[in-house]
Amino acid sequence: SKKEGDFSPDLYTGDSSELSLEEGIANIVERATNECKMEQHVVFTLKDGRKIGVFGIDTPETATKTNPEKVRDIKVLMGQELYDCAQAQVDALKAENCDMIVMLCHLGVDIPSIPNRSIDVLENTTGIDLCVDGHSHTVMEGGEMHNNALLTSTGCLSGSMSTGRESVNPTLLVTVR
Repeated sequence: SKKEGDFSPDLYTGDSSELSLEEGIANIVERATNECKMEQHVVFTLKDGRKIGVFGIDTPETATKTNPEKVRDIKVLMGQELYDCAQAQVDALKAENCDMIVMLCHLGVDIPSIPNRSIDVLENTTGIDLCVDGHSHTVMEGGEMHNNALLTSTGCLSGSMSTGRESVNPTLLVTVR
């Protein structure tokens, strides 16, 4: 999605139109090759030199809750493959010397989504600092900590985006650690 004010132009060194993760989904792979053909993560550099690494994860429910014709050639990683994918993103972003790692996801926190919830990913990976979720439409005032990561959820129809934005404020991001 396009930038919605989460990164102030005076903090970010690049053009604000670059703040997009339209293809930043790491866990959707081609069924035939098991390879991700999309850009899997992006790094934003703040004016003070700090780097924020961001990657996206989509719900495995995509495979069952959409038109089968649209997903016949893809596989959405789940369970251990999902955790391994997320950890690979963290490792790649750490190799790029990121000061903070953010997972934007559409996984949810509801019990029926176990083992593919944002909580499950956080509990089975290390190195994620902030997770912004939205699938279950849960509102998390102030967020929750899971395995040293702050988890927040955006609620429904951006009704709680102010909570999410406060959690994603770059000033807070670089001080959460």
